[in-house]
Amino acid sequence: MSTTIAPQWQVSSLNGLSHPQVTDYEGQHTLLLFFNLGCLGCMSRGLPLANDIARAYPDLNVLGIHSNFGGLPYTREQVQAEIAKQDLSFPVVMDDKHTTYDRYQAGGTPHWILLNDKGEIEKSIFGSLPNAQQRLMV
Repeated sequence: MSTTIAPQWQVSSLNGLSHPQVTDYEGQHTLLLFFNLGCLGCMSRGLPLANDIARAYPDLNVLGIHSNFGGLPYTREQVQAEIAKQDLSFPVVMDDKHTTYDRYQAGGTPHWILLNDKGEIEKSIFGSLPNAQQRLMV
């Protein structure tokens, strides 16, 4: 499989403070989860799975990227409220105009991107059902 250098992110923080950039994770493995509050698979399976992975593999960076697209853009306050309910152990940022989602050629939500320690895309997987989960863990 050929690898591609991970594109830069165009995201913002939920709280107005600084947010991570792709270069912050150089030399480390990183798992990105593109999700949307309106996606039932994201909320019921994707976020919980990402949380389980973050807790099971503390050396793996996990980052949630909420991408707004479609007819209903969610506000920072809505995303913050929902994230608080999930008790996530990883940071979440906003991709307001789905620019980063587009750069990573995500195929919907949830979409998983695994970056290797060289900053290259190692895996790109759409979905949250067992088949996608299995492909993510292999």
